[in-house]
Amino acid sequence: MEFGYNGVVLRQALNVTGIAGQTVAGAIDLGSDWQMPEGNTVVIYIKYIDNTGSEHSQALIRPANSAVPVGSMSTFTGGFTFPANAAKLVSLEIAKESFGEAMADNISLTSATLVPSAVPRFDKVEPSVVAYGQSFTITGNGFAGAVAPEVLLNGSAGGLQVTAWTNTSVTVMASTPAASGALELKVGGTRCSELRQLTISSPHCVLEMGQSSFQTIAGMPVDIPVWVDMRNGYSPVGGLSLQVLKGASVVPSVVAPQVTRTGGTFVRIQSSSLTPGNNRLRIRGSGGGYTTADSLVDVTLEVAASGSFSVDGVAVTSYTSTTQGVRGISLNRLNSAGQPLLTQAPITWTSTKPAVCEVFVDSGWGGNQLLLHGSGAATVKATTPDGMTYNLPVTVNLPASPRILTFAVSPASMDNSGTMAGEVVTVLNVPITSSSISYPNGIVLGDYTYGPDNQSITRSLSTTAGMPPGVYKLDTTASSMQRSTKLMVYNAAGKGLVTGRIMRFGGFDAYMHLMGNIEFYDAGGNKVTPGAGDSDLMISAFGTNVYQAAYLDPGVYRIRWVDEITKETKWWPNANSFAEAAPVTVAANTVTSGVDFFFGEKAKTPPVQVGSPVRDAVTRTLDISIQTVQGESYQLQRSESMQENTWYPITEIWGDGTILTLRDTAATGAKAFYRVLSK
Repeated sequence: MEFGYNGVVLRQALNVTGIAGQTVAGAIDLGSDWQMPEGNTVVIYIKYIDNTGSEHSQALIRPANSAVPVGSMSTFTGGFTFPANAAKLVSLEIAKESFGEAMADNISLTSATLVPSAVPRFDKVEPSVVAYGQSFTITGNGFAGAVAPEVLLNGSAGGLQVTAWTNTSVTVMASTPAASGALELKVGGTRCSELRQLTISSPHCVLEMGQSSFQTIAGMPVDIPVWVDMRNGYSPVGGLSLQVLKGASVVPSVVAPQVTRTGGTFVRIQSSSLTPGNNRLRIRGSGGGYTTADSLVDVTLEVAASGSFSVDGVAVTSYTSTTQGVRGISLNRLNSAGQPLLTQAPITWTSTKPAVCEVFVDSGWGGNQLLLHGSGAATVKATTPDGMTYNLPVTVNLPASPRILTFAVSPASMDNSGTMAGEVVTVLNVPITSSSISYPNGIVLGDYTYGPDNQSITRSLSTTAGMPPGVYKLDTTASSMQRSTKLMVYNAAGKGLVTGRIMRFGGFDAYMHLMGNIEFYDAGGNKVTPGAGDSDLMISAFGTNVYQAAYLDPGVYRIRWVDEITKETKWWPNANSFAEAAPVTVAANTVTSGVDFFFGEKAKTPPVQVGSPVRDAVTRTLDISIQTVQGESYQLQRSESMQENTWYPITEIWGDGTILTLRDTAATGAKAFYRVLSK
């Protein structure tokens, strides 16, 4: 489970009936190569349907990251007793829901009484390309039943009508608003493990969600990223309008900006529109006389019943320290069932006596740090968007000596012009034998001088021109003691700031390391320098998809994002060229927000085979040569039956624009099927 990915890692379809009142037990072995950050990264879910056909998701195992061992594996278990209205267990899922990287093994789900039945099998779909009014046939096994199987395209049954079915085949007619995409089959609520692609050749538009489930709390809106894929010539005048529905009711929402071509947007839902628990929402697009299939999104409104603090991973009701320095602090909130809230809500931290202690929020990593400064008693308060406040008494008892009396930046707030002069002062009540300061990018430390008796040291300090505004932390180690301080950096007077988000859909993790350049162009198409430094503003952030371009000269610009990771470019909004881009006005002393950039899945170049495959009867090797494209990755796969779940990789190459050969070095079977895919 890699660091940056969040979502379902493994899903196993199940078909288990007679579950009402029965108990299941789950187990998983987890370990890590290094200490994981605070939180609950790995979660095991089971999904079941009740006797009304509604699907429910239940967390079975949710271990704390602090319990996952480093360098070894431990077994974590959990159990669940199904309610009286439960009808069928339909899946087991392993999900990754926070930062960290873990290894998993020996995953099991057992019951003393329940016996699983076979999961329906999806073998193929013919034809794989249909137009509205035409039918296609799914073949496989396990489709029989009094009720027709449910056929879904892109997670929606819209425009799909099952006209006939047997145990081994399902015939479906396609009509508007069915759209090309992933085709799946559900029999009695159980999904087939296999998926296929179906292409609809009629004009259409598809809505794809950046993720299918969200959590929130009262007072905290939900921003749902939506990718609008306009296909086969569909291009409505005025763009596509989006609305959110819950049942038959329209949920108030804000969509910005309007989508006029293939691209993305955010749909904002206020938590006041939701009820506690799960809210099944449908997002629908309309324009040019066409209505899209509904895309389903689950938004859970969580309600906190209790809250507690942890310091350095240990639960506390109060905290006492005899040393200065930095401690990790977190607020842990539980619902009425005693389960941790999944909502990653912003917390407002305050201290009744900042000279004793205060909290620093790391905007890069998202962690909270308790800074211990001086002796005394204080109360740290954590306030969440739902209006709840939690108090932690903190006592600091430092020895009279040695002690860092002062570690502070003067002035405590500076602009990002790069011209303001400041200093950072360290004062001890003993002679300084050694001293060092760690500080973030954008801050520059200069010359230093020692005070009387070597008990203080003063260093000049400045910010870099164009440094992003925010609160930054500096740490010192002086005579083996540690202390921290904060510096507020604000955008310089007369300058503007642009902020937005970078979202990636279809195979990209939207919250991976963000790195790229923001480019500014004038009305004539000339790239210009927006403020201090280079003509491009390099943006880099870890664990967030939010950027801010600061210290900008007021003006009207066309803005382009150049992604350092994927090498893709995008103009705002959802534009592929300067001619399509819209102007962005940057005003003095103003933040221009919502300049968001969206990327869909990068198109793959289909492999082009050169000549015929060559099999050597003596060495038992098989060679397939292809014309490669620079930068594309190609994989040779083999199957004994051509069923989708039977293909396995043989070898992979990285294209360089020449003809390259993929080889199976053990082509010893009497019969096998091969294919080459762009990866």
